[in-house]
Amino acid sequence: MLAPMLRIWWLSFVMGCWTNPAPVLPAAKPVATPAPVAAAPAPAPDLAWLEPRAPGQLPSFEVARLARADFLVNQRGLTHDTALLVIEVEDASMLVLGGVGIAGTTTAIETAARNLAARPDAAMAANHLVHHTQGAPRLYGLWILAAVDPAGTPTAAAMLRKDRRMVGRIDGCVVQAREPIAVLVDNVLARPLR
Repeated sequence: MLAPMLRIWWLSFVMGCWTNPAPVLPAAKPVATPAPVAAAPAPAPDLAWLEPRAPGQLPSFEVARLARADFLVNQRGLTHDTALLVIEVEDASMLVLGGVGIAGTTTAIETAARNLAARPDAAMAANHLVHHTQGAPRLYGLWILAAVDPAGTPTAAAMLRKDRRMVGRIDGCVVQAREPIAVLVDNVLARPLR
């Protein structure tokens, strides 16, 4: 109680007002606060992958994956195992060739691309990736095509050199800036699949 009065007096002294400090009003009576309102319940997490199902029934994301594989088998003429590898490569969001990080770990996408290149229908799969996908899978398709069908590579590379869509890439430990596919074509062809 004394401190506010001294502060007011000191301010009036410093400002040269030499007046008596203003009277301190009694503290206001505390107002009753309303009871806290219960917060709205948080939205339920997406647990579709935990959906109840009968024994032997596949989860919905697996059903969608198999439906996509059936499309590739029926429309593109790929074998079922090749179609499953193509689906893995189609999930690529960045171009990553070679080891990643200090340990030089091979990514799952690169492993799928390497396994795809070893398939008997790899040329058809690579052509599908180059012509019917977008972004990084197109570059993986070119990478596979250069290994399994060198004669078809120049045509695919020329087509991709016209593509200006941006793709990110990782070189070792460094995430590179996004670059147009046209710029990355030579980078992919310079790193042959072994």
